[in-house]
Amino acid sequence: MENMHTSQQAKELHNPLSGLVSDLPPSSPFSQESSERAQLELKAIHEAIARVEAEAKATFAAESRAHAESRARSLAEARAKADAEAASAAQQNAQAAEEAIAASRARLEIERQACLASEAR
Repeated sequence: MENMHTSQQAKELHNPLSGLVSDLPPSSPFSQESSERAQLELKAIHEAIARVEAEAKATFAAESRAHAESRARSLAEARAKADAEAASAAQQNAQAAEEAIAASRARLEIERQACLASEAR
């Protein structure tokens, strides 16, 4: 008897309307036809819920992709900015080195001319 009760409970869990409709007398307007309609409506509700859940998952995935792409763009922009700053610093260092070399050449030329003038006396 207990197994039959458990089986009935399992049916009601699967289809909550089945217990309500099966308790009605066969001559009731809510008999087999209503039961089938209720089952179809329940199936349609489950399908609609599944569609909404699938759409929510797809939306979440799209938002996650958009966020990842935005983060990747942000990182790429930061990297490009850092590269540009490094290139600018390298250019400034190269310019400073050229100026130091030019100053050293000028100093050496002055010293050479001073040495030649000293030898000429």
